[in-house]
Amino acid sequence: MSDTALLIIDVQTGFFDETPPIYEGDAMLQRMQSLAEAARKVNAPVLYMRHNEGPEAEWPIHPAIAPRDNEPVIEKLTCDSFHDTPLQQMLDSRGIKRLVITGFQTEYCIQTSARRANELGYAVTVVQDGHSTFDSAEQTAADIIRTYNDQLSVFAHIIPADSIVLGSDEVEG
Repeated sequence: MSDTALLIIDVQTGFFDETPPIYEGDAMLQRMQSLAEAARKVNAPVLYMRHNEGPEAEWPIHPAIAPRDNEPVIEKLTCDSFHDTPLQQMLDSRGIKRLVITGFQTEYCIQTSARRANELGYAVTVVQDGHSTFDSAEQTAADIIRTYNDQLSVFAHIIPADSIVLGSDEVEG
């Protein structure tokens, strides 16, 4: 079994219902589908995080990347995928040492979870073109993504989806 896991964070239908929808959402879904299939082929675990703040926010995972029956969906209440969740225990029980992170929202849950994973000792790869957000008043979504890719590169590998090779021993790019 692989010591690498694919962590798909908060890819929930609500992000696609916004006006405008999340930046490059359909392209993100295609990349995530490819990554999930690649992970499954090498028996690398695929884990899903779902942000849940109450009944109005119980968005389902987008059906285009719906988890399989054996793939856990972990509920969280903060931007940190590890805070008050069983994620670390699940990873450690599977012997996971490396995380490939993809999902939403770049400046919130992606950057927070990537930093926390690094602090906990995991080797982190953030999919360069596999996380997204919305335009802000100050920056376009594309600029936000570029900024965070640069910041996260201090401790994480930043690799485009089509260059990630999920194998039994390491993530290459």
